[in-house]
Amino acid sequence: MNTEYEKISNESTPQNFNLLKAKKERNDVEKYNAEFLFRQRVINEKVIDWSGSVHPGTAVLDACAGPEGSFLAVSRRDGKWFGNEVSLKTASYLKNTGGDVVIGSADRFAFKEGAIDLVLFIFALNNIGNTREALSEAYRVLGPEGRALISDPGETRWATDLYMYFALKNGSLPPDLAAILKKSTRFGQHIGAYYQKYPEREEEEKHRIELYLKGLYNLSFQEIPSIIKQIYTDAKEKAKDIRASALSGYFHEELESKYWLLIVEAALSNGFKIEKLGIFSAYQTLKTPEDKEWQVGGVHGIPIPSNNNEIPKLILDIRNNNHELSRDIIHPGKSMVKNVVSPVLLIKK
Repeated sequence: MNTEYEKISNESTPQNFNLLKAKKERNDVEKYNAEFLFRQRVINEKVIDWSGSVHPGTAVLDACAGPEGSFLAVSRRDGKWFGNEVSLKTASYLKNTGGDVVIGSADRFAFKEGAIDLVLFIFALNNIGNTREALSEAYRVLGPEGRALISDPGETRWATDLYMYFALKNGSLPPDLAAILKKSTRFGQHIGAYYQKYPEREEEEKHRIELYLKGLYNLSFQEIPSIIKQIYTDAKEKAKDIRASALSGYFHEELESKYWLLIVEAALSNGFKIEKLGIFSAYQTLKTPEDKEWQVGGVHGIPIPSNNNEIPKLILDIRNNNHELSRDIIHPGKSMVKNVVSPVLLIKK
């Protein structure tokens, strides 16, 4: 396809404008060490290979490219790569790849309708906060039979813990529940210590998660305490573990299920059809006490349920070792430090 793009306003939708401004000015390059970049390179290779969607001349738009993006994986397959990045400093670094870099947000691509063959959202949608708009833009810029590839670990535990932390700090939780969280190392010490070290980030992150809640779940920040209270009440009634770590896990699972349901609904409501579904694991192990190493497993194809609303439960069952595929994907072991299990969706216009 002969790809042309036009410069349009880089301003995002009104509700997301302040978030976009903060992202533009932030320097995210510092967090991308060599180990992290290596992991992302391998993930890019494996999910793009699984999709089978990049061929010589394929016009590929990496929606949230970061400092390197999928440039290497696409170039090795002779595709035409475009990197979209909102952070000015990260975009400057990204230009070192030699690829074509466009500065803009993921809800306003600077491309004409039908100009792209494949849009990549690799570890991206969980950082955007306006998923529906991003998928709508992907649909607009894709040509006939165009595809979008989503590979995403979903809501991070850090993000959902922040929702709980701010609910606790605001005094919005009942005393007995608040006491449990305050006694924990995570909520009583670590998160507070983080904001003492970086005080300028607290208000920014609180504002960011308020926007994410609205964009991802159509929830207000004021609704979060009632969800946490209900999870706590249910856990007590069912005699489940009510330690802070367990409550954090229940809350994370609740939002994770909503997250994947939202992505499926957003894809379908924007006109996409689900073509392929897969899942893989990226896990970090200790070679020595000082030396960590990321490894990435292959993408395992999953039969698509006849009812698309069953996809979130299927993903969670695999992640939680409640599915026959779990043993092939999850890599337990004493040397494992981190394990990121990421579903992959290939959706077709």
